Parts: sequence; C-alpha cells; structure tokens
Amino acid sequence: MLAIWSILRWGHDVEGIAHSQDVLVRLESVLSGVEAAEAAERGYLLTDKASYLADYEQGVQSTKAVIAGLREAAGDDTEHAQDMERLERQVDARLKQLSETVELRKTRSLGAVQQAVLSDRGENPMNNIRAVIGSMQQTEYGLIGKRVNAQRGAALIAQWCLVLGGAIALVLGILALASVERSVKARETVHARLERSESELRKSTQLLQVRNAQIEKATQMKSEFLANMSHELRTPLHTIIGFSELLGEELEGPLNEKQMHCLNLIHKDALYLLQLINDILDLSKIEAGKLELRPEKFDVATVLDQVLSSIQSLSSAKAIRVESHVPPATTLHADPVRFKQVIYNLLSNAVKFTPEAGQIRVEAMPRDGLLEVVVSDNGIGIPKEEQETIFNKFYQTESGTRVGLEGAGLGLAIAKRLVLQHGGRIWVRSEPGKGSWFTFTVPLERGPKQQAGKSSLGR
Repeated sequence: MLAIWSILRWGHDVEGIAHSQDVLVRLESVLSGVEAAEAAERGYLLTDKASYLADYEQGVQSTKAVIAGLREAAGDDTEHAQDMERLERQVDARLKQLSETVELRKTRSLGAVQQAVLSDRGENPMNNIRAVIGSMQQTEYGLIGKRVNAQRGAALIAQWCLVLGGAIALVLGILALASVERSVKARETVHARLERSESELRKSTQLLQVRNAQIEKATQMKSEFLANMSHELRTPLHTIIGFSELLGEELEGPLNEKQMHCLNLIHKDALYLLQLINDILDLSKIEAGKLELRPEKFDVATVLDQVLSSIQSLSSAKAIRVESHVPPATTLHADPVRFKQVIYNLLSNAVKFTPEAGQIRVEAMPRDGLLEVVVSDNGIGIPKEEQETIFNKFYQTESGTRVGLEGAGLGLAIAKRLVLQHGGRIWVRSEPGKGSWFTFTVPLERGPKQQAGKSSLGR
C-alpha cells in the first residue's frame, strides 16, 4: 500500500511540475509579446509603414491572449494572485503608452516621433513587467524544486518497499533450501549479483538525473538566450532599417553616389541579419514544439501573388522571370502566414541558385484531397547525393559554396518542418546543370488530429 501511495504521489508531483512549466512558458510569451509590440511600434514610428503597424497590432492582440491564458492557468494559485494583478496593470500601462505613441505618429510630424523614439519613457514599465515576471518565475521555480524533492522522496519510499519485498522473498527462499548446500551457494551467488545490479542501477539512476538536470539547464539557457537575442538584436535592427530608409528618401538633402551605395549596403545587410535572426527563432520554436499554427481558409492565388510581390525585388535584380499558375477558386485551410513562408523560402532559394535571365515557375494544383505545389527553376541544380541532406538545418551544397553564394542553410529546413507540421511532405528532384523541382503537398482541409495547431516535432 505504501508503494502504491508513493507512485500516486509521484504522479501528482509530475502534474504539478507540468503546470509550473506551462506557467513559465506563458510568462515568457507575455514578455516576448510586449517586446514584439514594442519593436513593431518603433518600426512604425520611424518608417510609417503599414506592415509595422500590422505587426504592432498582432503583438498587442497576442499579448492580451497570452495574459488571458496566464490568468486562467495561474488564477487558482494564491501565491500568484497579487503578482498577476500587478502584471496585468503593468502590461496594460505599457500597451497604453505604445498606443499613444502610435496615435502620435499618425497625427504629428516626424520630429515629434523621433523625440518619442529617443526618449526612455517605456523603460520603467518594461522594467516593472520584467520584475513581476521574474518574481512569478522565482515562485514557480521554487514550486518545481519542492515537487522534484517530493518526487525523489516518493521514489525512495517505493524503492525501499521493493527492496524490502525482495529481501523477504530472499529469506523465505533461504529457509526453504537451508538443508541443501548447493542451494546455499546459489543463494550467495544470487545475492552477490543482486548487489552488483543494485550498484549499477544506482549509478545509472544518478547519471540519468545529472544528465536530465543538464538538459533542463541547457534548454532554459537556450530559451533565455533566444528571448534576449530577439529583443536586443531585433529592436536596434529595426531602428537601423528605419533610419536607413528615411535617409534613402533624401528628405534632408541629396546624397552622392558613394553615400547612396554605402546606405544601400547598410540596409541590405540589416535586412539579411534580421531575416537570419527570425529564421533561427522560428526553427527553435518548431523544434521545441512551441510554434502554434493559426489555420484559416484562404484563396491560394491571392496568397501566391503576395509572395511573388515580395520576391520581385530579388528576381528583378537578376532579370529572372517568375511565372505562376493556380486554377481559379482554389482554396486551402492552413496557416496563411506559414504557407507564404514556405513558398517564399523555396522561391528565394530558387532565385539564389538561378543564373541571370533565368526562369522560375510556381504551380499549385488540387489533387486527391491535397494541394500540390511545385517550384521549379533552370538553375545550377543539386547533385543526387546531396538531395537527401538538402533539408537539414545549416546545410549548404558544395556547388553553392564553390560559387560563393551566401546563406545560413535554414530556409529549406524551416520549409520542411512547416510542411510536416501541416500534415504534408516535401521532396526535391534535380539534375545538375538543368535545374531543380521542389514539390510539397498539404491537406486541403485540416483533420481532427491537426486542430490543436502546435508542433509535435522533436529535436
């Protein structure tokens, strides 16, 4: 009975730890949401671009949704009641500040906006938000520590119960075979083996505990690093991009050819670094199972036209002709943002490996309950021995390396994982010197198992 109680207690502690981890994830999401809204607000203030305004509104809505979920997850916890009220007040105060500065950009001059950008009026609210979140995180880490200790105690009790039961069985065996010398020797042999097995098991258990602790610490450090990198790198990058675009408009006076060339290099490299940071964060979320899909029904041709508009600057620079074909009234139930990301990654890869004045074609065709999308080009092609590894993260083909093509090797890796998360598959067919054909399929309608929307991909 004691062993059964220990097992039940262990299971209860496991549920408690899972709940604490869920609260920690939501706390990190609140901070990330406010920081994303803050970064998008900065971008809009500096550039007056509608894309930044859309990102800002999405960040605000995401933050409010996460706050609501956090309130539900931690609402019954008396230890979080006051901190939760403080957090909601601080977040509301910061979002109100962001809304005021956005309205200021809509109604006032660029000088007033720049003064608002360079001020530190949002520093105190953000520090207060981080302080409250830090307090709640410390509380949850404390609860996790207590529950881990309780788990160890329950496991120890269960272990001793099992050892005691084994000892009783061993004594009964010895009494039954006491008159036989051979049985005595056998008992001694079994006993020695049992001691060795227990020692090995104890060492294995300790090693496993150490490795689990190392994995948890590494995961926590990785999450903290990515969150800090997201805020510390993306915010100044948005500022660099915004100011370089403002300078490029020559509102304060004309630039000479050398100045304009340098300004274009700054803007191009800043955009590349921002895309690299976003790709690393997306890949990390997918592998951690934290990337949530937001499926909706949309027109495939409309979304494809948007992607073609985004890729036009890259293709025009190399005089590459991009064609597309989608049957009329073709609709898909999927996450439109991630669907566009898959096609954009495939198209940008095709533009990179297609020579000047080349040709790229995108075709989307419904087939047997699936949408089949093919992105083809007449570029340098991929050797057969590399076609299996082309979707690995950070992988770069030897042919691309030889000709000095830049890239981090993340685009195709992210595309594959997003397709798999939608319940589809992706593959490539290519001939060196003739071109490549990247094909992926996704279900036209999402099934019951896909409705949850979160990634189930492991590391």
